[in-house]
Amino acid sequence: MKKRVLHAACFGVISAFGLVWPVAAQVQHVMQIVGEDGLTSRTVAWLDDRAGTYPVFSYKKKGDTYEKTAFVIWGERPPLYAEGTERAWQSYAVRLTGLEAGTEYVYTVATETDRVDGAFTMPEKSPLEYKISVMGDSQSVDYGEWGKTVNAALRHMPQADLRISMGDLTDNGQAWFQWKAWLDEGRSAENIPLAPVLGNHEAYSMTWTFAEPETYRSLFPVPQNGPEGQTGLAYFFDYGDVRFISLNTNEEELGATRPNMLTLEAGWLEKILKQSETEHKRVILLMHRSPWSTPYSGAKDVNGTAFLPLIDKYEVPLVFTAHEHCYARSYPLREGRPEAKGTVYITTGRSGSETWAEAVRRPFDVAYDDCMDLPVYVELRLRKDGFYVSAYKRDGRLIDEVIIPTKKK
Repeated sequence: MKKRVLHAACFGVISAFGLVWPVAAQVQHVMQIVGEDGLTSRTVAWLDDRAGTYPVFSYKKKGDTYEKTAFVIWGERPPLYAEGTERAWQSYAVRLTGLEAGTEYVYTVATETDRVDGAFTMPEKSPLEYKISVMGDSQSVDYGEWGKTVNAALRHMPQADLRISMGDLTDNGQAWFQWKAWLDEGRSAENIPLAPVLGNHEAYSMTWTFAEPETYRSLFPVPQNGPEGQTGLAYFFDYGDVRFISLNTNEEELGATRPNMLTLEAGWLEKILKQSETEHKRVILLMHRSPWSTPYSGAKDVNGTAFLPLIDKYEVPLVFTAHEHCYARSYPLREGRPEAKGTVYITTGRSGSETWAEAVRRPFDVAYDDCMDLPVYVELRLRKDGFYVSAYKRDGRLIDEVIIPTKKK
């Protein structure tokens, strides 16, 4: 059972007259971020709207008297992108390793003026299943819609072990007011570990030109195990015997500053897939863009050219995608054709307010919903015999379910 405990303690300033003036806590949005080993490592990240604070992070097993302190990482604070806008807040994080599966930990984030206490429980080592919430694009005009989807998924999966956001978290990656709205509306799920995927909208400037996803990288200190030149943009992590590999599919936006980006990433992906075979890991790929053209025309895009041969070669059972704001599930495919032992591709719909009328049902889709009426969330259950996937409209209607059989290599 996971407890979600979070409260802020306000300190006071004593005046010359003995009055105590309350000082509001500035440590905000304490989030759990997935570690490289989801059962024994965890990153705790938070924001502070003041510059130059020096936080201390301490933690211990619940009930212990001995408390440890962890090294605090200062995120690289993004600049002010446009006059008259608010600058992104300072981010901090600690990377905790050597944690024990199934164990509850309590922690404290303390600064000179305020303190936040919290708790989290690491997943069990060998449960019947791990439950994971997967959500497509959350970019919105009204992030209240994203918040409603988060809360619907949380009601359905109150004890989720992990949540995955499939990219395009906000509409504009440099607009701090959008990130604030995204964070505020998703606050109820902050104590569930997050695995974010980089989307193309994270790489847009305030003037809608291509730009480095600095705010995304500052907010989400994911495992630093990606390909050359893409630290924080592509990465992998394990949950038991399942390896999740999050790809950077945004060559259009970021390729100009990263020569041979997809070649390097494909080489890295093959290395991780080979390693996964050696370690007997089952694999799930996370891609914001799908391997095919958008909207679908039958052709592969640059990501398909780079990654599809590897997906087929290493018999990856499941690929989650996003970008098109629709829900779709393919037949098992190999080399673009249905095959019983092929790869299932699931497009995860939208979780925010933005619809996309140009999405189409592809010839190989066995299930499809355009998501024009309501957002969608996906439940993924990792079991020993396979991946159990169910998709729900925000009002609770089941729109698709499938069991994808798997076996260790």
